Amino acid sequence: MLNLPTKCGSATSTCISSKDIPFDIAVLILAEDVRWYGSLGYKYDCSAKAQTTFTVSTAGYPSDQAPSYLFTNWYFPSPPSITVKQCPTGAKSAITSQLDIYPGQRPGSSGGSMRITVNVEIAPEEVPLATELLAVLRQLTDHVSVQQTDGSAAASRGPSAAASAPGGTAGTSPEPLPHAASAPQLPTAPPPAPLSAGPLTPASSAGGPVPTPAAAAIAFPPGTPYQQQMHQLIVQSEYTEHPEPLARQLESMLTDPALGPPQVVFNEFVQVWSKVALDPQLPAQERSAVPFVLLLQHLSQKLRDQFRDKVMRELLKHLAVVRPNNANRSEYYIHAEVFAALVSIEIVPVEGAVKTMVTLARAEGKRGAAVTMLGKTVELAGHLIAEKAGQAMLDMQESVRTITEPEFHYDVEYINTTMGWGDAAAAGGGAGMARQLHLVPAHSIADAHTDTIFALALDPAHSQFVSGGKDTYLQVWSQAGQPLQKLDLGDVYTSSMDFHPRLNMLLCTCINPGNQKLRLAAFMSGQQQGFGPKGTNSREDMVAVASVRALPETNGFLTGETVVVDNQPKPVVRFWDLASAPSFQALQPTATFFGHGQIPTFLRGVAGDANMFISGDKLGGMLLWDRRSATQVGAFVGEGKATAHSAMITGIESTGPLVVSGSTDRTVAIWDLRSLGHPPVGSVAADNMTVLKLALNQGKQVVAVSAVQSLFLLDIANPAAPVLSQPVVANWPDGRKRSTYHDIKWHEAAGLLYAAGKDKSVDMYTLP
Repeated sequence: MLNLPTKCGSATSTCISSKDIPFDIAVLILAEDVRWYGSLGYKYDCSAKAQTTFTVSTAGYPSDQAPSYLFTNWYFPSPPSITVKQCPTGAKSAITSQLDIYPGQRPGSSGGSMRITVNVEIAPEEVPLATELLAVLRQLTDHVSVQQTDGSAAASRGPSAAASAPGGTAGTSPEPLPHAASAPQLPTAPPPAPLSAGPLTPASSAGGPVPTPAAAAIAFPPGTPYQQQMHQLIVQSEYTEHPEPLARQLESMLTDPALGPPQVVFNEFVQVWSKVALDPQLPAQERSAVPFVLLLQHLSQKLRDQFRDKVMRELLKHLAVVRPNNANRSEYYIHAEVFAALVSIEIVPVEGAVKTMVTLARAEGKRGAAVTMLGKTVELAGHLIAEKAGQAMLDMQESVRTITEPEFHYDVEYINTTMGWGDAAAAGGGAGMARQLHLVPAHSIADAHTDTIFALALDPAHSQFVSGGKDTYLQVWSQAGQPLQKLDLGDVYTSSMDFHPRLNMLLCTCINPGNQKLRLAAFMSGQQQGFGPKGTNSREDMVAVASVRALPETNGFLTGETVVVDNQPKPVVRFWDLASAPSFQALQPTATFFGHGQIPTFLRGVAGDANMFISGDKLGGMLLWDRRSATQVGAFVGEGKATAHSAMITGIESTGPLVVSGSTDRTVAIWDLRSLGHPPVGSVAADNMTVLKLALNQGKQVVAVSAVQSLFLLDIANPAAPVLSQPVVANWPDGRKRSTYHDIKWHEAAGLLYAAGKDKSVDMYTLP
């Protein structure tokens, strides 16, 4: 249970100021079910409600680089107090750990201080865990004391050694602290190595405080093949905050002689796990392999060792294949992520992992995979490299210094910055020569619709895509462009679509051109006859619906709307949880987010994270949200602007910590979530580039930009120096000049870019 006092009105409380005051925090609470980094940034607001607003973020960042998108408001009296309490049976002892917090200073520097007190009640068998907790606290500050239950104090102080943790995240909800496995994760595709669940620690044999009930193990019908049971247990680990019961159920199967020889059953488990965790489509689906790796840390040491010995051979075999430097990273990205995650929970020893990566980085034709491995491992386990790699870390630093190819410039910059290895800009190679990118016409579907096409949606699992527009139907096509099915919309047409891959559901926003009535519609894919209707949903408070966006790692979706609130139209983002209602028709919004000045025109989930999303509006504003918090957690601000862009946001893409945005102000900007609040890391502009849509090809690090009367390619291999192509001039066999594309979508697995719009056709391009 997390106990947070909410007012600072007591006689002992002191409100510091009514204005924002930056200050640093460094605190780590580490237990089996609580992992929380605190650092950088807070706000005091004692004017109206006499409250101290305390903001928690991640450790290891300089004060001017705080990842404000992770901030969460907590209310404390002064001095603030956090209580993590567990009530096991048997005798208890108590440990109190204290940290001094210095306004305006780093821990250990001079200045006035405030004190955080952490009270943990533990059983005797939990002493090793508490010892580990105190050891970590002492690394962060020399102000740690231990108070025994008999009242005697054992002042225990150690040297202050700031732990440099790379891009980790914390639970960001005002609810009880989440399990580490559910902390925001931001990995999808390079470069640079994206953010994730942050520093991951091996499972402890001691129990820890459990903030929320553990997930129940799955009950399978009698006769379910054990391979199928394994698959479902592994898949479920992506969606639970507490994988321990899943791991226990897996271990019971792996040690059950009734299922067959243990080695045979274990080999089956490794095959099933590898099929799930090493699926190359995970990044394209904005998903991460990290949760599947986290599941492994709850297995016994013997099984973890067996797993390491078997899986590492296959991982390294794949990663050591000779490839050109500009090879598509999707060929090996997910393997690099799994490698890094295994290092982060120390199933793979850190020093040996670093030596392996350095060896690969020095080998001709293997540098691309090695750089990706290095970036991911620095992201997930940089603190372990700093603490445990010794001479191998120095060899790694020297190896990174020699990587000067332009393809790896941003990777090198990220690694150097995260590890604190001096001037990152001077360390890596320069921008180098721009890649020569061009689109090649592949196939065109003339008169695909009878009127303008507004939207496209991909269903890659069933090798099909859907188009919709001003005529009152949706057209389902095969991957190659053959018509498969027509979905009648009745008296409405669609303006926005998205496909939810986890739920196999097509989502649409619809409008009646006569009475302007609005509704949401849904269709289920994978039915016997193709798509089948799921239902429609219409609400009286809807004034306008501009966009719909699935959140792939949840059971829900987002809408950007104007709705009636207190008899006034208000721009909002709403989240709809499909698990909260018995039918689509009965569905109600489960969360509403206020903060935009005008209607949100584009929405995008943060890649690899179930809770974070970005919204852009008609005025050019872009906000970052955590759906567990009612208020925005950050804003994008352009150079010399109060907003991200000076006109309507028309496209947002997310890959790792990078966000790409496009606007009708004729610019495309690239942002780094780790430096939110700062101007974009790169941007391009063109007079003839009124942006209508963006489409990211993560593997090739290219963004297709659809603009009025033109189509561009944006090379983001070096996000700090993106390169915009000339307008694409495609020599189509039919000789017809292409018109405005209202929507574009990459199907990376098929190597196709779909484009559709004003001239009612659907065009397909390839990118050599």
